[in-house]
Amino acid sequence: MKSWIIHSLTKCLVLTAALLICMFILPSCTHSKTPEDWFRLSTSGLAGVDSFTFHGQAAVRSEDTGIFDKSFSFSGKVNHHYRLSMQEVTNGKMLSDNSFAASSGGHTIRTAYFLHQHGTWVPLEGNESMKTQTLSRFNPLAQMDTLHRFHGYITEEMGAGRGTKVIRIELPAEEARKWIRDQLEEEMDQLRKQFINRSDEFSKKKRAELEAVWSDGKKELNSMLKQADAQAVFHLTIDSRTILPRKLYTEHRISYTDPAGKRQHEMLLTEVHFGDYR
Repeated sequence: MKSWIIHSLTKCLVLTAALLICMFILPSCTHSKTPEDWFRLSTSGLAGVDSFTFHGQAAVRSEDTGIFDKSFSFSGKVNHHYRLSMQEVTNGKMLSDNSFAASSGGHTIRTAYFLHQHGTWVPLEGNESMKTQTLSRFNPLAQMDTLHRFHGYITEEMGAGRGTKVIRIELPAEEARKWIRDQLEEEMDQLRKQFINRSDEFSKKKRAELEAVWSDGKKELNSMLKQADAQAVFHLTIDSRTILPRKLYTEHRISYTDPAGKRQHEMLLTEVHFGDYR
């Protein structure tokens, strides 16, 4: 009888200790992953995948007319973890409810190649044209890398489809403005680099004129962005089983005053689907 009581007490103590360990030492025993955990694990998990593909569409709407007057479709493939090829393709359109529909019969317009080095996707040598810069701007892998360097508000969205988690990342207004400014300045610098590479084709006077245009344009851009209101929101759909991304949907909105003093409003929507993980 005595041994049975001792055995029972010992068992209770062991169970109590296990519960205390779970509650205070191993919080993951009683709590699911946080939204930050899901985001970090999903994006870092891509580094362990040898190859995968993605395809996406982007559309720009000016003012608040509800009409998207510019659209852009693209696809990409990663091989050997760090080699990326991206193509601009001629399919895809924006629907009225801010969602996308792919069209059949699309074909590749141009291709650009990138290499992942020190946390950044850089164009391969001899592959730094403005066309490449356009594709680089819509690279979802570069976007997710960059998000880790910003301080966004990360939350989990309710109502996700079965077997998925949807993580919402919203940048503070100042960081959203910086995100947009960095992209636009990079594109302007790329334009200047192309001009410098071809400077021998222009006279000294023409080179000075073009340099002045570039300088004035950059000053005007910085002036407008300083007064701009910006918003950047990212919705990352994650496979609950593999913890790999399924979809990245982004919304970038900016309101600014143009040189004529008129208030302008623009929105860029992008939707990217991932798959073929190997």
